[in-house]
Amino acid sequence: MVAMLDIQSVTKKYGKRQVLGPVSAKLDKGRYYALLGPNGAGKTTLLHILMGLTNCSSGMVTVRGTSIDNLETRRDLGFSPDDVPFPESLTGWEFLELHNRLRQRDDSERCLKLSELFQIKHALDQQIFEFSHGMRRKLQFVAAVSHEPALLALDEPFRGLDPRSSLVLRTFLQRYVDGGKTVLVATHDMLRAERDADEVFLLHNGLIRSQGTAEEVRSQAQNALSLEAAFDALTTDKKSAEIDNELILDLTATTTRR
Repeated sequence: MVAMLDIQSVTKKYGKRQVLGPVSAKLDKGRYYALLGPNGAGKTTLLHILMGLTNCSSGMVTVRGTSIDNLETRRDLGFSPDDVPFPESLTGWEFLELHNRLRQRDDSERCLKLSELFQIKHALDQQIFEFSHGMRRKLQFVAAVSHEPALLALDEPFRGLDPRSSLVLRTFLQRYVDGGKTVLVATHDMLRAERDADEVFLLHNGLIRSQGTAEEVRSQAQNALSLEAAFDALTTDKKSAEIDNELILDLTATTTRR
């Protein structure tokens, strides 16, 4: 069976500095994947390559066997970035219409339903500069998923959302995957990833250190109790861990004595 997304030995260099890879992985249809790693691990760079927004230095990315360079292939992708400047003079509705025109589709009805679900329908006639951070995240998500992409990539999608919106988004993504779509979420939140994702990728210094189900990844780290502990065990050398523990003890000693 052809993979939904096939990442083949992808690297990225800026000048002589290699910031990513080589990275290889396959994502299947109807699965929820989490891309985990600290700041600077290469998560956003990898997402941009997978969405065709940035060229890789070497390697290949295909979606259902077709190169990511193919325009028709890109139209079946959805991407919600973390922090990207909005055209703030546009209204929310104009922003969604712009995305529809770029895709040469009319998904107006679905945009309205999604906006109602995420409680921003009432604000679509307002200019984006009036939107709160959370409202902007919701608007970006509506734009990303309005055309029902086969592959949906989200960069820190829960950041800035209130509890109700987080629950709605979580439920939506689970149902979306149940419908045969593929979701890839880049996040720092290992507890959420362990709870929600079918499989996880641990990315550190531009390389995938481990991949599989949460249970499989924990077993690779001597049956760590959590993904967080597994990530630490798989990416931190013993000496660095000892130094960290010594610093914690030193910095909290005064507090403890009080």
